[in-house]
Amino acid sequence: MARTKTKHNHEIRQLSPHESAANGGHTASMTSGGCKDESADEDEVSTNLIIAFGVFMFIFSLFIYLQTAYPSLPGGDSGELTVTAKEFGVAHPPGYPLFTMFAYLVIHILPLGSPAFRVNLLSSVFGALTNSLLGVCLLKSTGKLSVSLIMCAMLGFSRLFWLWHITGEVFSLNNCLCMATLLFMYKYIHKSDPSEKLRTAYSLALLCGLAITNQHTSSLLVLPTAALVGYDLSGYKEGKSKARVNSKYKGMAIAIQQISQFNFVIIASK
Repeated sequence: MARTKTKHNHEIRQLSPHESAANGGHTASMTSGGCKDESADEDEVSTNLIIAFGVFMFIFSLFIYLQTAYPSLPGGDSGELTVTAKEFGVAHPPGYPLFTMFAYLVIHILPLGSPAFRVNLLSSVFGALTNSLLGVCLLKSTGKLSVSLIMCAMLGFSRLFWLWHITGEVFSLNNCLCMATLLFMYKYIHKSDPSEKLRTAYSLALLCGLAITNQHTSSLLVLPTAALVGYDLSGYKEGKSKARVNSKYKGMAIAIQQISQFNFVIIASK
């Protein structure tokens, strides 16, 4: 009996580690699954928070800008740009074709106030969108709502930003396009899936082309962005790939297509 009991205990001692490992693995798997679901929920909440914050910044900024927007011509280049847009003409070099087309549509579609006031409202909309994109970019990068709110307020309601966002000028649209470029560049850097990375690169090419057709100072951001994305797509890091090189040329084609809007200057001048 003693030998049988000892043998039985020995078998139990041998089986216990396997059972313990199995149970531990099962528990770990359940715990991991639970954590994964919780992190997915946190990502969901985080995404919802980012969207909500972006919408809040747009509405709040637009409300403030509309309350302080110039009712007529504020001076500077605003008068020239407004008349140019109304007549669908050509402004001073480099011509500002993208802003002219946007302002032309607003002047002839929006039945509110004078043409000058309508163009001022257009700048306010672009300014509010700039603050919204800035808030999204800050919240995604820092994860801190208070920091994002303070930084948006400091930049969006600083003297020059506030001035250009209530005035019929090209700077508001320039700020909006540059901020969108920064946001998509952030997304491009943090993408790991090649197909998603490629789609983001095409979006960057579109934004860079549009930015160049609006304000030449955007080249300070566009050129480094194009160089970094082009270098990454050329495949020098992981070996050259025909598909990656072709993708780079497609992106260049998208950007050049947007820059071709400068043909508007030639057509409108005739």
